[in-house]
Amino acid sequence: TSVDQALVTTGAADRAGIGPLVAGALARELPETKVRLVQDPWNHTPVPAGVEIVTVMEGLAVELSESDLVVTAGGVTMIEAMVLGRPTISIATAENQCRAVTGAALANATIEADSSTVVHLALALARDRTRRVNLAAAARAYVDGHGAERVAQEIDALL
Repeated sequence: TSVDQALVTTGAADRAGIGPLVAGALARELPETKVRLVQDPWNHTPVPAGVEIVTVMEGLAVELSESDLVVTAGGVTMIEAMVLGRPTISIATAENQCRAVTGAALANATIEADSSTVVHLALALARDRTRRVNLAAAARAYVDGHGAERVAQEIDALL
């Protein structure tokens, strides 16, 4: 599969427990892959066998950059994964994430999933190197990391 490490991070809005479900399935189906699940320090959800818990207080840049595949909620972490060129599957776990996830998926910068499709899509992506490479390139093109600078320039132009 060439997926040495997968990161699953579905955020605090993941009330349905999608993160542990996906991480557990990846660990079972891809035993050669190191599967890491991000949880906050106060989360006491049981950890699936073969899954390593990641607890961070200051961002996921290192964990994202070291991952060959990312399954994430559709918030800021999705954008961070895309700017780093990580092949990403995104789930809108909160209503305010829907437009961002759908827009990025329409640009082929992420794969949009829901609770019923995410495991299948993650396994398929893990087994398809060409699709991961193409997805990573599209993600880097879609999110260049200079959006805040462009917004500041537009505001400055108005003043």
